[in-house]
Amino acid sequence: MQRTLLDEEERQLFEDFLLQEIAEAIRTQILEAEEWVQRAIDFFRKADLDRLLVKLREKYIEQGQVGGQIQLIECTPRERRDIASFLGKTPYRYTVIKLKLSEMDAALQKSGFHCTLPELLEAFFPDQPLITRPQLRAVHVTRQEKFRHSQEALADAQADGTRGRCWLLEGQHGLDWLYGRYKNADVEEQERQLATVKYVATLLNQLPGTSSPVRLGLFAQRTSGDPHSLDPGRPGSYLQKASMPRPRVP
Repeated sequence: MQRTLLDEEERQLFEDFLLQEIAEAIRTQILEAEEWVQRAIDFFRKADLDRLLVKLREKYIEQGQVGGQIQLIECTPRERRDIASFLGKTPYRYTVIKLKLSEMDAALQKSGFHCTLPELLEAFFPDQPLITRPQLRAVHVTRQEKFRHSQEALADAQADGTRGRCWLLEGQHGLDWLYGRYKNADVEEQERQLATVKYVATLLNQLPGTSSPVRLGLFAQRTSGDPHSLDPGRPGSYLQKASMPRPRVP
């Protein structure tokens, strides 16, 4: 029994040692990679090639990948010489340089910097996130889909045949109108509108019958706890007016 416990302790110590070694190796790799990227940054800054990297960044953001090419105009003799030297080419003869992003990426990986073009761009412009247009479009589509799913969930939460559900699915200012108007809004605004629509649907489901009229302020108090929640200018008032008749004052 004692030998078994010792074996388990030794195995645990060995596993801990391996984990520490792996973690240290990863940290070393990260530090070395950061060092090489920093050397690349220093190289391009010393060569005054900032505008080259600006152009490369713009094209990368547009493409969403290492593809396409840029055109650098009015290049100085030094720029033509340094860019050609880095790419392993003879100096450019003309002041306009056309350069493929894939060429620059390959040159960076083959150089002593051992980094990719995206890694260099991300480090060279630390205050400007390297978010591409395709990534932004994907985020935009995802946000729209989430907004639509939230709307559908709101409608599904309403019982069949209720005024609230009918208005959400068929009303002039129901979910289709809401989606068309706010699908491109920011998340906070979408959430505000969903909350408002949910509140209006709740109002519709609690409307008093014509035989039991109630004052608007009292109706608002009963449904929201605020007698002024349906006053003009308050959240939901415009939807409330578009979707339901004003409660008849006795």
